[in-house]
Amino acid sequence: MIVPYQVSCGHCGPCTAGTFAACATYRAPIGGSFGFGPMGGGHGGAMADLLAVPAADHLLVTAPPGLSPSALATLSDNVVDGYRSVGPPLAAQPGADVLIVADAPGSVALYAAAVAVALNPGHVRFVDTDPDRVQAAAALGADAARHHGTWPRRFGEAPITVDATGHPDGLAAVVRSTARYGHCTILAFGFDPVTPVPLTEMYTRGITVHISRADSLRYLPRVLKLIATTAFDPLAIPTTIRPWDQAADAWLKPAVKLIIER
Repeated sequence: MIVPYQVSCGHCGPCTAGTFAACATYRAPIGGSFGFGPMGGGHGGAMADLLAVPAADHLLVTAPPGLSPSALATLSDNVVDGYRSVGPPLAAQPGADVLIVADAPGSVALYAAAVAVALNPGHVRFVDTDPDRVQAAAALGADAARHHGTWPRRFGEAPITVDATGHPDGLAAVVRSTARYGHCTILAFGFDPVTPVPLTEMYTRGITVHISRADSLRYLPRVLKLIATTAFDPLAIPTTIRPWDQAADAWLKPAVKLIIER
């Protein structure tokens, strides 16, 4: 079974509407979630020996045969986060070009690139400050380039853009790179009280900017269908797999995606 990382009840108003990440029953400062301690409601995490899953009949998702435990471990958070940034926009605009710009560490931007390539858009461009992730994106089939120095005012436009920079100037550049009436998803964001965005340009050009947690349960069935029907392989992203007894040391070392096996 796959455990979505957000906790939801399945019967409240938001859950009935299919927006499980907004569950009104399991509330917490960052929403009911596994792995975030008191901020997520104190539900425990994946490194626990035992994990109590509330509303399990609703929440648990049956794992398909043939996927390794390591592949399954990537799905409930990072893969769905990457998917939701490009999957729904490409469903609305089949064949559109995609631009993904990254700087923040981690795997989510690469999952977004892999999903985009699997969905056969017009052109997938990937820009990152990290040379290893640029190389990984190129191996996935994206047109990948490394960014140096300060963020430009904009990159070349695309109808679908993804900001994974974690920097206000990076976000502004990605928003300005979104074509008229395009869709921009923010995957990485700052925790400052106010992050400046070019609101006037968003307004005059009709740009939709979406920021949210990845709705794990909502998108997991779509991700599983994508894996079953395309060449999308979550383990194609650089993945470090370590045994349980090395978890403490592995957690402190850089990795694009870390999986602990037991």
